[in-house]
Order: sequence, then C-alpha cells, then structure tokens
Amino acid sequence: MARPKEFDREEAVAQAMQVFWEQGYEATSIQDLTRALGLKPGSLYNAFHDKHSLFLETLACYQQQHSCDTYALLQGPLAGKQALELVFEQLVARASQPNTPGCFMVNSAAELAAHDPQVRAQVEADRTALIAAFEHSIRAGQAAGDIPHERDPYALATFLVNAIFGFQVTAKVSREPTTLRLIAETTLRALD
Repeated sequence: MARPKEFDREEAVAQAMQVFWEQGYEATSIQDLTRALGLKPGSLYNAFHDKHSLFLETLACYQQQHSCDTYALLQGPLAGKQALELVFEQLVARASQPNTPGCFMVNSAAELAAHDPQVRAQVEADRTALIAAFEHSIRAGQAAGDIPHERDPYALATFLVNAIFGFQVTAKVSREPTTLRLIAETTLRALD
C-alpha cells in the first residue's frame, strides 16, 4: 500500500504565496488555497489556523526568498554605487516581464496595510531592513568616492526605497521597458 505524501510546510507556504501574490488577499478564497495546496479545509486550518495566519507566513517567506537577495547584493562585495545601479537594473528587468505579479510586499501594503496592523508591521520590517541595506551600500559608495560625502546616507536610502515602492506600483500600470528604465535612471541621479 502506498504511503500518503508527507506534508511539507515550506512547500505549502510557497504555493500559498503564489496564489495570494497572483490574486491578492481578499480575492483568494479558502477553496483557492486548498486546491493549490492539495489539502482539505480541515487540514489547512489544522496546519495554519486561518487564512490570515497563512498569509502572514507567506509574507515572511517572500521576504526570505526575494528581499534577501537584494540585501545580499547591497551589503556584499559590490556594495556601493554599482550595487545600487544593479538593483535598479534588476527591478526594470523583472517589472518589464509580461504577466509578472509585481512585488508581493508592495501589493500587500497597498491592499492591506492601512487596516491590518500585522501586515503593516511585516511590510514596515521589510522596508526598514531594505533602508538599512541601501544605507550600507550608500556609505560604501561614499567611502569609494562614487557618491558625494555631503549626502545624508539615511535620507538617500529612505528616498530610494520609497522610489522602489512607487516604481512597483507604476509597473502594475505600465510595463513599457523604456518608461521603467527612464524612471530608474532618473531616480539613480539622486546619487550624483
């Protein structure tokens, strides 16, 4: 007799993240989640308690899988202006792809942060970590002489992260690479 497939929580959270990412929180039903995860409603509730708890896990999963790559780039050996430019190049490349669902963190902030304190706290934690990573890269660029020393690294980092959030919203309306590249290039001029 075949053994039942073991429940893999990480895989289930990753699959749920895709559903929430493509549809949004409100538009995703328990039926959508059970179908995607291959679970019965009772099993889903036993594993995750409720839709909201599962959603919060998916935000944490997104931060680990996607945001950490950006943090590593900004704090790694390329830290400085080159890393900042590369982050924006990657942003344009991803946003230009057809059918991309955008940034899950920004989508969640736009949909839920105004009225969901737990989502707001997770988005703010991600934003704070991103600002710190940008600030690190800006300081490295200043030490290398690529970014003027008189610029306030924290203010510049906060501006760039805000620009990325706005960029992500714009990319949901227009995926035209020329427009997205123009926005990125104009934003990066703040480093001069």
